[in-house]
Amino acid sequence: MALTDDFTARYSSTRVINLTNPDTPGATANDTTRLAAAAADAQARFENIVKETYDSTDTDHVAYAVRGVEIMLKIYSTHPPQGVTGELERWEKSLEALKMTRHQAAFSVKHKSNYAPSAGERGKPPFDNAHWDDLRIDAPSGGNRTSGDES
Repeated sequence: MALTDDFTARYSSTRVINLTNPDTPGATANDTTRLAAAAADAQARFENIVKETYDSTDTDHVAYAVRGVEIMLKIYSTHPPQGVTGELERWEKSLEALKMTRHQAAFSVKHKSNYAPSAGERGKPPFDNAHWDDLRIDAPSGGNRTSGDES
């Protein structure tokens, strides 16, 4: 299904008519040219930011892209509503977030550390020995203490 079809399937016909004909209050039909242009621009932004081809069978794609079509139609209006620029910015940020969640597996953890674990003996650390006097390595469950001090 094309993005224009996804859009018209999710919005009421009155809302679609009003969004596609912002300068014609008495319009009775969708301006398919304006709708197609808005859908093309929204899809292009979606694909550019998310780095995936729009797929109408993917619910995330549809939910995000349809919102973009509405924002594009508002921008195309002769008198865009106040705050539409902020809507566009929030939509684009949500697309960035979508990209990060969908492409997490593509990121690998890398480091440039030259440090490696020491090959020292297993046991008490050499510092602050007084605090470690009653520590037993591999103590049985229950943590039996070797000293009589229970405090």
